[in-house]
Amino acid sequence: AYNNNSVLPTQQHGTHVSGIAAARGNNNQGVSGVGWGMEVLPVAGSSGSEAVVLAAYGYILEMRALYNETNGQKGAFVVAANSSFGINFADASQYPLWCNFYDSLGAEGVLSTGATINGNIDIDQFGDMPTTCSSPYLLSVTNLTKDAVKNTGAGYGTTHIDIAAPGTDIYSTVPSNSYSNSTGTSMAAPQVAGAIGLLYSAMCPELINLYKQNPDSIALYVRESILKGADTLSMLQGTSATEGKLNLTGAIEEMFRFDCTDISFESSQANCEPCGVEVTVDLHYAVSPIEYYWNDGLVTGNNVRSGMCAGNYSVTVTDIFGYQSSDSIYVDIPSPPPLADSVPICLGETKN
Repeated sequence: AYNNNSVLPTQQHGTHVSGIAAARGNNNQGVSGVGWGMEVLPVAGSSGSEAVVLAAYGYILEMRALYNETNGQKGAFVVAANSSFGINFADASQYPLWCNFYDSLGAEGVLSTGATINGNIDIDQFGDMPTTCSSPYLLSVTNLTKDAVKNTGAGYGTTHIDIAAPGTDIYSTVPSNSYSNSTGTSMAAPQVAGAIGLLYSAMCPELINLYKQNPDSIALYVRESILKGADTLSMLQGTSATEGKLNLTGAIEEMFRFDCTDISFESSQANCEPCGVEVTVDLHYAVSPIEYYWNDGLVTGNNVRSGMCAGNYSVTVTDIFGYQSSDSIYVDIPSPPPLADSVPICLGETKN
């Protein structure tokens, strides 16, 4: 962005950060990123100039807006913009265009992650850019050690820091097909950016479609899922608004609270008894264990119900996360054939 061209410099910091977020996994090589194999749109910018920062973010915004406008035929499906850069002790009020750009990205469906200062500094009091920007589409991140305590060389703030993530002695990719350890909030922020991509990869088709229709609101839902899914730890008290550590499983479980449950029925007549129908409830996107609440009062933990009589039924399904979905079925008992010599009636029986 600072040279306004498409030539990317070879740079250890950006390569290391990209690997944390998206290095290809399950290939017996190197490391695995938080979001295995996500594509990376690399942009080289400079945090010393607001104009250059806006040019860098502007390219990301242009690519995602173009994707939205062309229904994916052009542009790039960017879901997260990581910023492992900033200006120490900066007053966000002096950078209104920079801060407001996170809202512009969010309107197109892009969440941003920002690395806070590398120093034991209360950024609520002393400032930092971009992590003191107030946009709801920005997640400000501080650095944890392997023992899940804040690194003594990382910023904190109960107002502006949203979450903590591992950023100490992180092994990741570097240029020349190599790997090395690095420490800093720059290593913590891409953990969260990778988590954002991971959540989109785990979405059910209904939620993805809703995201494409309402990119801004679903982006905020993803942000909320990450924050609510974090592990609240006593040793992080006073370090962030959530006092939480990034938890990928917790974030996905929170996201699954969106009602993606899809119910369908299959029925078969087990015999010719008046109450001899078996109904199978097929589910998609629900998470076990699951309970089935039938309108006639029966509650089961099994999706197959036998011995059903003719009539109208409804079932409400509740999965482990409390998601609920309901649907109805009409059970029909077919009439037996008329009596006649040697006419098979049910299950191979004959009536003479």
